Amino acid sequence: MLSRNVLLYGSETAPSPVIPLNAGPLSLSFQDGDLRFINYEGRDVLKRIYVAVRNHNWGTVPATLSNLKIDSGRDRFQIRYRADHQQDSIHFRWEATITGSPDGRISFELDGKALTTFKRNRIGFCVHHPIDGFAGHTCEVETTDGTWKTDQVPATIAPHQPFLNLRAIRHAVSPACKAEVRFSGEVFEMEDHRNWTDGNFKTYGTPLSLPFPVEIKAGTEIRQSITLTLVGKPSGMKPAGRKPKIIISANGAAQPIPRVGITATSEVWKPTPRQIDRLRKLNLSHLCIDAAFLHSPLPEVKAMNIPIEVSVLLGKNPESQLRETFARIQSLNLKVARWIILEESSLVTTPDAIHLARTILPGATIIGGTRANFTELNRNRPAPNAFDGVCFTINPQVHAFDNASLMENTLAQRDVILSAKNFSGTMPIYVSPVTLKQQFNPVATGSEAPAPAGTLPSRVDPRQMSLFGAAWTLASLKYLSEAGAAGITYFETAGWKGVLETTSGSRLPSRFPSIADSVFPLWHVLADFGELKGSQILPSTSSHPQSVVSLVLQAGNRNRILLANLTNDVQNIEIPEELTGGKPRIRILDASNAEQACRNPEAFRNPAGGTLPGQVDHNSQLTRRKMIGSVLAALTPKDGKLTLNLDSYAVACIDS
Repeated sequence: MLSRNVLLYGSETAPSPVIPLNAGPLSLSFQDGDLRFINYEGRDVLKRIYVAVRNHNWGTVPATLSNLKIDSGRDRFQIRYRADHQQDSIHFRWEATITGSPDGRISFELDGKALTTFKRNRIGFCVHHPIDGFAGHTCEVETTDGTWKTDQVPATIAPHQPFLNLRAIRHAVSPACKAEVRFSGEVFEMEDHRNWTDGNFKTYGTPLSLPFPVEIKAGTEIRQSITLTLVGKPSGMKPAGRKPKIIISANGAAQPIPRVGITATSEVWKPTPRQIDRLRKLNLSHLCIDAAFLHSPLPEVKAMNIPIEVSVLLGKNPESQLRETFARIQSLNLKVARWIILEESSLVTTPDAIHLARTILPGATIIGGTRANFTELNRNRPAPNAFDGVCFTINPQVHAFDNASLMENTLAQRDVILSAKNFSGTMPIYVSPVTLKQQFNPVATGSEAPAPAGTLPSRVDPRQMSLFGAAWTLASLKYLSEAGAAGITYFETAGWKGVLETTSGSRLPSRFPSIADSVFPLWHVLADFGELKGSQILPSTSSHPQSVVSLVLQAGNRNRILLANLTNDVQNIEIPEELTGGKPRIRILDASNAEQACRNPEAFRNPAGGTLPGQVDHNSQLTRRKMIGSVLAALTPKDGKLTLNLDSYAVACIDS
């Protein structure tokens, strides 16, 4: 039996506790040394304030906290702690002092010292500004020479830093009040973090125009501070303490559904007929193949009998490489949906590579773009309609790795599609692949150290096999689909980065405790989506999208509503009857039944007799209890709405 923590997070280790705080009219939380989700009157002011230590490859050196002391009251708080960043030759220690006042002032001070000599790319504060309510709006900026100016935050994703040499920045949080963030101890600048699908704008210390990496001598002292104040006439109202009900609503015209596929795994495996059948049940549009692995058997490719997306990374002999790949495809008698042409010598596909591909692959659909993040494409924009489609990759962990950040980052996936459309002409947008961890580091200044014995490779995340991974996948599907992506390639067929586990199981069960010959919870999300392949997306909104997201599929007079709880807390959700119909059927995947659903997905999705036990109280709310299965009898909404509770990282499928 898997523990609740493993089912939720893929690990026995639960996230650190989140400590709620108030500073006058501001509400916020403290977790792992960071200030998170600073809010004024229901509106995000800042997403996060934290200290980062980045090594020579931009890798984040984690901190260990000690001597933590928290003194908090109804409208104020003070926090002190010590943080040690230790990794390889790096040891940097600093003392934190954080205060929140009744007038809404928050200060965060860093007093640090390097205890060893090492190379760094960055040490110091990072501040995350929200997307909604910030992007596309005016702000006031004070530069290091004391000059104030009014400017506009970019609406579409800016390829380079929108603001340089920052001393302070103000933006409106209500008609009568502005939030001012002031920086000291370093020269700060802002980058559009959405370039890497981070769900924020980031202001950070040490301009990127300065050389890096830089050697820091032992004994070097670093002092910085961040101060947030409310300017104008704050309401003085205290933050609401009551947990809100989350309301789902439709808000637009139906639009085409994207083509969704997965990547053939690079792992050596022999799929059983049952595993092939489970892959077929996803009703995928394509299977992506890395041309470098075409010499391998790739047994699932022929067995699934669906079109393939061929990804080719051209090296020193691109012509012979393309001809050999094309010949291999023909010998295997595979139907190619499109070719993705990438290059080792360039982060973005060049016109010469496209010309060569069109010569060797006449009549084929040729996609160009980058094997890296959207930022590389945004900074090297192709000519409109230069390709038959444009592509880039997505992962949520270029800069942050905690659960809250990964969920927050799904929102930026909407913006990368919209921004790509802004400069791509009529070229359709393909995201290939989407993964939980970065598969390629385009900004590394040195080689990557091998993973120590007994640890997972850097490209593997145990949340792949968890309910967290399922909820994240649904949020990603929502934002990419509603923004208008033409095609999306998720994960791999099997193994550590797959949608199901191999027959032999995990090679490192102490770190990746999956169940052999099972599916992962995210398989169910893709199956729910694939069952309505050919339907349309009906755009929908959640009153609290940071907590719950919805994806609505529409096929004729039938709606399928997919919901995901993006948090570790139980969420209460309300859906209007016009979306759910009179007697919706609901299937919930959560920690009470996830292990059974992974071991025997067929029984979970199609139980004998069509329904399995589930209790509904007089308010038509789902009662939390462990169920033998998951399909509940048709429910009748009350007062024109359906209400239900979703447990931590649970996903629900509601059919009208």
